[in-house]
Amino acid sequence: MKKIKVLLSILFILFSQIIIAQITSCEEVWFEGEGTQYGGVAGGSGGHCGIPIAAGDIYHCAMNHEQYASSNACDACIRLLRPKGEVTLKVADECPKCKFGDIDLTTGVYPQIAKLKDGRVSIKWQYVPCPLANDITLLFALGSGPYYFKVQVRDAFYGIAKLEYRKLDGTYESISRVVYNYFVTSSGIDEDKSKAGPYTFRFTSFTGEVIEATDVVFNTTNLVHTGVQFSKLNCTDCAGELNGTAQVDFCNVCSGGNTGIIPNTDCEKDCAGYWNENAYVDGCGRCVAGTTGATPCDNDCNGDPGGLAYFDQCATCIGGNTGLIKCIKDCNNDWGGSATIDSCGICAGGNTSRIFQIDNNACMITTGLLGIVEANAIKLSPNSFQDQITIDFSGSFEYQVYSTIGVETEKGSAYNSVILGQNLSAGNYFIYIKSENNILKKNIIKL
Repeated sequence: MKKIKVLLSILFILFSQIIIAQITSCEEVWFEGEGTQYGGVAGGSGGHCGIPIAAGDIYHCAMNHEQYASSNACDACIRLLRPKGEVTLKVADECPKCKFGDIDLTTGVYPQIAKLKDGRVSIKWQYVPCPLANDITLLFALGSGPYYFKVQVRDAFYGIAKLEYRKLDGTYESISRVVYNYFVTSSGIDEDKSKAGPYTFRFTSFTGEVIEATDVVFNTTNLVHTGVQFSKLNCTDCAGELNGTAQVDFCNVCSGGNTGIIPNTDCEKDCAGYWNENAYVDGCGRCVAGTTGATPCDNDCNGDPGGLAYFDQCATCIGGNTGLIKCIKDCNNDWGGSATIDSCGICAGGNTSRIFQIDNNACMITTGLLGIVEANAIKLSPNSFQDQITIDFSGSFEYQVYSTIGVETEKGSAYNSVILGQNLSAGNYFIYIKSENNILKKNIIKL
């Protein structure tokens, strides 16, 4: 059973190293996934890696569970790209539910690569050297000693793939790395149990470089300096220069370094602030499409983007910038119809099937016993008028006033006389008075 556990442990370590061994060779290896954001662990060492992060330091992240690889990714640095920008981050935590390729960024740094409202965004990233510290340091855990060994490795230029110690016989033995980013041997590494240290350690980086630190003192109070550090890889940049700094920018152009090309000058950000995306400002002045999730505004019936013109009941484009008003019903109740009240007081023309009469002498039309006739018995004073007109008629009567296009403007009943016209606008009108068996008509004019 013990052999099986040892074998599984070895396989896991090998698998972890395979995941990371691709990372920092001269051949660039990129990973793709989704970027998300969380509060981060600035101001302490509360991340799964247990490394201290200064207060206000937003440039750290949580690695997905698979590539966290039992803390093998801890303290390594990554360069992360998204069309809005790029950042370099230190791995300080684990994102247990994140999938392979995913990175959980701090809320503070997230706006440099996307908008917070974007939520989950597509990213690509690669391992890169961390800012070079003077040397690799070691933190011996409290409680560590000859019978129990526990140490954390910090400040390496590249991530640590393996830690070994030299035994008295000159051979080296690997120390297992646990999920919370310590190298632990439960029985200790001191063959002479009367003391702890000094030690000789051998560090292997993600790049495969092996360096050795000798005479490392044991101290659980302060960080211990090893006096050694990994070498920077000697690689050519995209312009072919050894150890150059030129990189392919968001325009897919090799720029910077000694190229003489300023990064990202061969293309532009879209209106949402993203490189190589297709958001644009629509006719309504809004940034739409691309990563925005917004749809362009529509043209109204007049062809104006976001305009207010619309089709009325007469299928005419009105309102907005058309200068047209809504159509009305004619006297036959037809929208936009041409039927009007003729000289006989009848709604005619249009869709009525009645002939429009302009000569009131031809008005022999009757409704019941009522006929429309000109009536000298109606007295108008004054006619024409500016403010009001007095209608005199003997006895009780009903009256209606119509415009020349057949729109009723006033009606009512009176005895002997009535004053009206205050609400009329200038123009010609017909007044109809119903009395006994006749309908009498007169023309009135308001100046």
